[in-house]
Amino acid sequence: MIDVKTFDPYEVIGVITPGSVVALMLATQWPELRELFGQEGLSIGDLGFFVVMAFVLGHLVQALGNILESIVWSVTGMPSAWVRSPRQTLISTAQRDQLEAKVTALENTPVALASLGRRQWGCITARIAGKVRAAGRGTRLDAFLRTYGLARGLAAGFTIAAVWLGVKDQGLTEGVAVAAGLAAVALYRMVRFARHYGRCLFQEYLDTP
Repeated sequence: MIDVKTFDPYEVIGVITPGSVVALMLATQWPELRELFGQEGLSIGDLGFFVVMAFVLGHLVQALGNILESIVWSVTGMPSAWVRSPRQTLISTAQRDQLEAKVTALENTPVALASLGRRQWGCITARIAGKVRAAGRGTRLDAFLRTYGLARGLAAGFTIAAVWLGVKDQGLTEGVAVAAGLAAVALYRMVRFARHYGRCLFQEYLDTP
């Protein structure tokens, strides 16, 4: 039997949970799969099979989630990149000035945030995140990151459900509308927690020695 305790928190929250959305949808819509679980509810063995199936499907769902987030952030960029602009509102103007000074010290060379490219800034933010975690201040970051991953996976899972139901029912039905609405809500949560993560990352970094 599969013990959920063997999975780390992200695998349970960010992989198995979104995978369960698709697994449950398939179990209700695909008779052949539903028969595998019997007619009297899940046994212990069935539950283990369901968890494994949700885990596998969750990774595939998150692949679609990666595509969705690429589309969402293609225009504005990730919130952690917004601080490069002097007009950003993620952190205060004073905090941005402090961040620029601290990044200059980190890189041991004069740094103007506005002049940094996306890839260069990505390398710097990775170092910043490492510094924050090394200082023991990464608990909130990890919580925001897990919730972001969960929301991204749920958005992808409900998108799959909406497409499946739309094809099966050949049109816009109540089930399709509900699944699409839940996908939109999950996307909103994804964007919200990406902002929380970006703001928390820089504020925690500014407070590190």
